[in-house]
Amino acid sequence: MKSLILVLLMLHMTNQIKYDTNCSDCPPLNCMMYICFCDADWDICNVSIFKDEVLNMTCTLRDKVKGFNSSDLHITYGTGIEVSNNEMMVIDSSSLRLTKHMHTMEHVGLTNFVCYHGEKIMEKTDVRVDYRPSAIKNFSCTIFNWDEGMLCTWNLGVKYNNSRAISVSLLMKSGDITGQYNPVCDRDQNNNLICNHTWNHTDRVIFDRSYLNFTVNVTNKCCTEVPVSKQTENLIIIQKENVRPDKVHNVTVSSVTSTCVSLNWDHLKRNRSKLFTVRTTTNDSNWDDAQVEETPDTNITLCELKPYTRYNFSFETRPGKDVGYPSDLVYISAITDIDKPSRPPEFVNSGYQVIDEDCINNARKITVLWKAIAEEYQNGPFNGYYISASSPDNGLLKDYHVNSTGLDIQHQSIDIPCDQPITITMKSLGKAGYSNTSTIIIPKAN
Repeated sequence: MKSLILVLLMLHMTNQIKYDTNCSDCPPLNCMMYICFCDADWDICNVSIFKDEVLNMTCTLRDKVKGFNSSDLHITYGTGIEVSNNEMMVIDSSSLRLTKHMHTMEHVGLTNFVCYHGEKIMEKTDVRVDYRPSAIKNFSCTIFNWDEGMLCTWNLGVKYNNSRAISVSLLMKSGDITGQYNPVCDRDQNNNLICNHTWNHTDRVIFDRSYLNFTVNVTNKCCTEVPVSKQTENLIIIQKENVRPDKVHNVTVSSVTSTCVSLNWDHLKRNRSKLFTVRTTTNDSNWDDAQVEETPDTNITLCELKPYTRYNFSFETRPGKDVGYPSDLVYISAITDIDKPSRPPEFVNSGYQVIDEDCINNARKITVLWKAIAEEYQNGPFNGYYISASSPDNGLLKDYHVNSTGLDIQHQSIDIPCDQPITITMKSLGKAGYSNTSTIIIPKAN
């Protein structure tokens, strides 16, 4: 009965794994590298097997071995991991049967199984474990500019040990035509097998269709006489969702004011529906904080900008909002025009200090105090401040143009009459003109 079971197991294994049966030789290399361990034989050797299969091997003592019994044998694999007792069965006094489910193996790859008697190696053989072909993952395609080329990539799904035993074919159905292609597959930094295939406009392939249908076939020839394959079918790529347009060109600045910039550009695919994204930033800010505008047109006017400021603009093209892939970016810069200062001077506290209270000849001395205008409000080359003093009775009494001292608090001394209230008016002065006014009224002296 046991013999019949063994025959059936061997017939089953013939189709499920690859192996050699000429394992009884004792080559000199074995005796040179190790203490000679030719006291037993594996019935099969140099095995290649899928990880979901069952490995059946028998270690048989040679006739010359005296005083040993198969019940004293044990088996290890890999780094000396002991095979559990329920995976071994004594066939007779000289043979020990190994039946191991390979899905319990910690890793795929090359390992060795060693038949021991105590600590003495009786025989060893190599076993290579690999994955059965699996469904692929992460299939995606990028169609370049609607009809100029295409790149498809995917992950083979599992980390096959022997990539040389893997063959991959790609079928693409375009209308009534089905083409077969041989992609390139390489390992990435995480040891995944990543495949890709590229078409360009010279390949006479029509991929300018509403959708394309792909099938990927993966074959692993490692472990069976008849190679085993796995197909992943009906991989649908919808064109609009996978187009990467070409970048815009002929970008120009058509007009500039102190607060607005108008931009024009063009695109080679004028007849295609597109969405352009224009981002605006300054040298002092990041693109992550950029102002974003979207338009289907090839022109835009951006306003509410700061005068006398360099703005950087980027242009990106997509087939539509939140669909497809973004194009390469194109950049252009423009400097807004100068403008009059956007703020008048700000008085400090009451805006003045009385220096001389004596009112000799109806005159007293005061000092006007104000904060220096920040650069962000100067809006161009800055020329200082304008100060005037006037009264209800006499109108304009005095006026001054005061240069900025670079200090945070600016000041100017003025002689004013004592017998009437005086209005002090200030403006910021830039190359483009005056700002609005700030005003304080100094009451007449007591």
